[in-house]
Amino acid sequence: MFQSVGRILRWAKGYQRRMILGFVCSFFATWCTAGPVMLAAWALGRLIGNAWGESEISASLPWLCLVGITALILLRFLFTYWKNRLQESIGTEPCCAKEAPLKGVGMERAADQRMELGDMLKRVSLGYFARNNLGDILTALTTELSMLELQSMKMVDAVINGYIQVAVILLCVAIFCPPAALVALLGVLMSAFALRGIGRQSACTAPVGHRA
Repeated sequence: MFQSVGRILRWAKGYQRRMILGFVCSFFATWCTAGPVMLAAWALGRLIGNAWGESEISASLPWLCLVGITALILLRFLFTYWKNRLQESIGTEPCCAKEAPLKGVGMERAADQRMELGDMLKRVSLGYFARNNLGDILTALTTELSMLELQSMKMVDAVINGYIQVAVILLCVAIFCPPAALVALLGVLMSAFALRGIGRQSACTAPVGHRA
């Protein structure tokens, strides 16, 4: 799984900077998602302490919490929007202007890859096509590129942004209970090693075509 994500990142080529910015937006979006819960828990703790006479709170505390929660929710939508804008359209979005053959006319990343493969097939000897059906070759290439076009960014989002969310959750848990965060971190590391082992085993048993 991790090797597949790495290959997708390399396949993105000139869009890697945008992908990194998308990961940054995902990090802050996750903080803004956890922020309202943490703020509400802190305010509830203050209210309980005030009810038990352990501490005093000001009358403006609920309003400040409401403003803070609203601001965090708005920031969450903002960061999520930019994460999606930066990352999810990379597979099908037109290339940048310097890569386009004509001004105002772009080529999709997957379409650009099809053109590269077409140029490579032009240099193959005719004897190869006497032994292999060109239609089958083009069908296989088109199918795989279509999968990249439609699923590549979803996979990157699920894996890398998923681990970003896990990291933020662990940091939030560490603020309230460091021992619990340590136990959760060990669980995450065990799952990561297990997934890596499953990926290696599947790579050994998968057909050569699938590995390619």
